[in-house]
Amino acid sequence: MASRRLHTPSRRLAEIIAPPSLVAFMTASSIAAFQSSMETRKEKLGIDPSFLQFAYPIGNVMFMPGAAICLTVFSVYFAIEYGVAVNASWLIVCIFISTLLAIALPPLPGSGLMIFSTMYAQPGIPAEALLLTTLMYVVADYFVAGGDIAALLIELSSEAGDLHRY
Repeated sequence: MASRRLHTPSRRLAEIIAPPSLVAFMTASSIAAFQSSMETRKEKLGIDPSFLQFAYPIGNVMFMPGAAICLTVFSVYFAIEYGVAVNASWLIVCIFISTLLAIALPPLPGSGLMIFSTMYAQPGIPAEALLLTTLMYVVADYFVAGGDIAALLIELSSEAGDLHRY
């Protein structure tokens, strides 16, 4: 869908976003991919540098869909695993809190670990779940960072097209 909207073949779009996404994937840090992302945006997609210098740093800090999804999935999984009642209102609150905490999350490796205690305390998920979450999140953090950078690059390309900032 993104390749259609950007008038770029899917294979070409994947080639463009692969280098910064792989840097983020290998380091579990979207900050580590900053320089590679900026070069990709300017040279390969031709986005106006003034738009890019404003939008990318804000997006790098606040646009964390992978982190929000990971927080929600882990919270729901451990709530079910430890017998906490999950209903529609609980799920809505969980998604809302996950989204807010993902925005507040610094774009550094392992930073998601510090917010799981906040996510688990409110619905009553036992503290024992934090140990298992830590083990699982150490691996998941690499995928989350790579996915967040790929999503950010596609979103910025789309927004630049909508704002005619090419």
